[in-house]
Amino acid sequence: MTHDLRRPWPDHHLRGVVASIDGRMATLLLGSSQEPWEFPVAMLPPGCRAGSCIRVGMSGERPVEVHIDLEEERLRPRPVETRLERLARLERLGASVPE
Repeated sequence: MTHDLRRPWPDHHLRGVVASIDGRMATLLLGSSQEPWEFPVAMLPPGCRAGSCIRVGMSGERPVEVHIDLEEERLRPRPVETRLERLARLERLGASVPE
């Protein structure tokens, strides 16, 4: 990944989650205190939606980049609906359903 030299380099990262996306603004809950921050939707990576785990690169107190936190996304439990859809697909394909 190349860094845009016109922006400051992040000196630390905050983990968080996308709480909501309303029009051109998104509310992100950042850090262990889940502090709400407003971000322009244009700053979010493609595929980011409400509920996505994210990492925000900070330069001092200023956010300079947002990425989907793939590590946290893998560890996060899937919603029940997603698991039920997967089981239904497996049954249609005739695959053995895990117990």
